[in-house]
Amino acid sequence: MTRSGLLLFAMLLAGCGSSTTLSSDDGGADTPADVPGDVPGDVPPDVPADIPADSPADVPVDVPADVVEDGDAPEETDGDTCPTWRLLDVTPEEVTSGESVAPWVGRTVRLRVTHILDCQQRRAMPEVTVQDEARRVLVRPRVWDTRRDCMGPAVLITRWIPVSFPSAGTWTIESPPGTVALTVEVDPRPTTGCDTSSRPCDEDCDCGTGQACLSGWGLGGPFTACAAPCEEDLDCRGGGSCIDVDDGFDRTCDDAVPQCGTAGRECPFGFACDGGTCRPDYTLGSTARVPCACATDCTPPLLCAEPTVAGGTRRCEFGCPTGGAWCPGAHVCGDAADDLSGLAGTDSVCGWLGD
Repeated sequence: MTRSGLLLFAMLLAGCGSSTTLSSDDGGADTPADVPGDVPGDVPPDVPADIPADSPADVPVDVPADVVEDGDAPEETDGDTCPTWRLLDVTPEEVTSGESVAPWVGRTVRLRVTHILDCQQRRAMPEVTVQDEARRVLVRPRVWDTRRDCMGPAVLITRWIPVSFPSAGTWTIESPPGTVALTVEVDPRPTTGCDTSSRPCDEDCDCGTGQACLSGWGLGGPFTACAAPCEEDLDCRGGGSCIDVDDGFDRTCDDAVPQCGTAGRECPFGFACDGGTCRPDYTLGSTARVPCACATDCTPPLLCAEPTVAGGTRRCEFGCPTGGAWCPGAHVCGDAADDLSGLAGTDSVCGWLGD
């Protein structure tokens, strides 16, 4: 082989050994040679192949990095840079009866439902559907969830969910729907009739406004008495706090314990203490419940709520944790269908009652 031939052969070998990129077949950007062949060239090497390149690497694969909804919101949102909140069903850890006596028609029964609450979640109103003909109660515990990463621990919480059975017989409690969590034998309605002077009570109609005939455990054993059931202090509409009493009721309102104004008792953000009762101190109406892209578009304590109903719009709303007195003026916590303004795109928000 001539000298020139040897020189050409050496140059070709040098070129093959020093190449750092491989040309793409489609004319796109070159792919670095140290990236595995099943990873697209526009994906950083430290991003798993099953997560799109525009997704944060710490976003779980089963949580979309962007949620696109119809309406006035932009096409893309990100849980960290553009947080929004969505209403989600959660699966209970356990469903038990909170009763000390057998349930009967005409008296409120409370179910004790426990579930995990992650650090990026808040309580939301549960959905309860009573199907009399099938003697079935469907219970959907729900949470407000944002896709923001957080470092706090998950906690196990207990929800106290009131149910009234319209007929006697064997009832099944399904939570989530389709999964029988509990079977309850419901006795017929008492024949005593309503009597507000009756002690102990037999029916809810024996009790005053806002109260129900609940059961509890006392020093003398199980009993029934009129009380206001609650989960949070704001469920006590007439004031007072939601407390547990040894040898008494769990989660009922005590008018003698103020919600605020004493050491260790403060109102939630957006509420002001008024004579020992926390009252809404934020504005709610058509000027506040506006379309939003992110939480920063809303005035706290309103959150940017994702729609869950057809045709809904991402909108600034107050996310109700329970059905209590969380809403100002002519507004009340409830379902989107109950909002007479037509603005609500999801349940568990403050809807307008009308004039």
